[in-house]
Amino acid sequence: MEIDPQVEHKTGKKHDKPIERMNGKTVLRVTFPDGTVIADKKAKITFAETIKRIGLMRVRNLGISFCHVPLVSNTLDNKYGSAQIPVGNGLYVMTHSSTHDKKKQLDKISQETGH
Repeated sequence: MEIDPQVEHKTGKKHDKPIERMNGKTVLRVTFPDGTVIADKKAKITFAETIKRIGLMRVRNLGISFCHVPLVSNTLDNKYGSAQIPVGNGLYVMTHSSTHDKKKQLDKISQETGH
């Protein structure tokens, strides 16, 4: 397997506008056709476990990326490495997205893989 290249990220000025209010936590729950349910209190764990169940290489081969980083990568990104969860075999799942975006990514994976 070829090593994923490091991605160049833009660096820019931080937003000066303060965050006024954040929404509460959103739960991510995945139910497979066979009735298996994956639901952790942290959406990023549910997301990573779901991708593992579908198949890491199967998802990797779809070529999906977020913030220009492959969803399933074999390298830790310089900027988003702290948001990549190790899932075994030297692979990492990118979790730097909102719960809503994680659901959209899983819907896309489901459509493309038939899961």
